[in-house]
Amino acid sequence: MDKRLKISEIAARTQLSVSTVSRVLAGKANTSEKARNKVLECARELGVMDGMAAGRLLLNSLVVFAPQRAFDERSDIFYYRVIQNVSKGLTAYEVRLRYCALEELDSDAQLFLARMNEAETQAAILLGIDDPHIHDLAVDVGKPCVLINCRDQRMRLPAVSPDHRAIGELAADYLFSMGHRDVMTVLCLRRYTDGAASGRHSRRLANP
Repeated sequence: MDKRLKISEIAARTQLSVSTVSRVLAGKANTSEKARNKVLECARELGVMDGMAAGRLLLNSLVVFAPQRAFDERSDIFYYRVIQNVSKGLTAYEVRLRYCALEELDSDAQLFLARMNEAETQAAILLGIDDPHIHDLAVDVGKPCVLINCRDQRMRLPAVSPDHRAIGELAADYLFSMGHRDVMTVLCLRRYTDGAASGRHSRRLANP
């Protein structure tokens, strides 16, 4: 059965118009929640969701949780650029992007839950939030959630992190292509040494 026939069948089964079904499957925002749920449930039953084009978003509202500094270009250029590119990547879709500042650790759990439980929140991105309690809450809430540059000990949520090796190689290659030869490397080792420190702490051993 081709795509057009399946859309017609979904419309017949849900008693909605073909245009409404098409808008829902295209991730458009101008449909009711009730209609959206009916279409998606029927589409799953017919196996339509398995054949959806890669990259199509079936959500209309996304919240980005990140440290406060991530929203200031001068405070954290990396996180700031990540957020800008998330926004840029959503321009082709009718997705409302909202933001909420959280601390990396000892985050405000009540604030997180309040935002996650809002009806308009359909999915979330955690950027640089390492608080394990927040990760637990994200799993419990059950809404789609992706971690970016987060340390998730139990690895229950999909996550992406920078390829530090590739970043270093590209940076060095750029400097060498400019004619530089004596290059000093300055590193922040917090994320690399935290694991060892945590292991020692769990064994109640003093850090060297």
